[in-house]
Amino acid sequence: KNKGAIKVGNDGDFTIIDMDKEITYTDSMMANVSGWTPLNGRTLKGAPTHTIISGNVVMENGNLDESFKGIGRAFEFDI
Repeated sequence: KNKGAIKVGNDGDFTIIDMDKEITYTDSMMANVSGWTPLNGRTLKGAPTHTIISGNVVMENGNLDESFKGIGRAFEFDI
């Protein structure tokens, strides 16, 4: 509910990706509960530049705004 499209009334959760930027992912970069990534040490093309949650910019150019930590919520969906 309120997911899957950018429109008025939806959650406004999305990430902007620079498809030309290369980035080497490391566990220390992760802002997730586990604190690790299976991509640790891998260099990939395409890197996040901004993450928006509930309409708020929570990450910009690698800088995480800690004041928004924990605002996400789980949702159920059918595959």
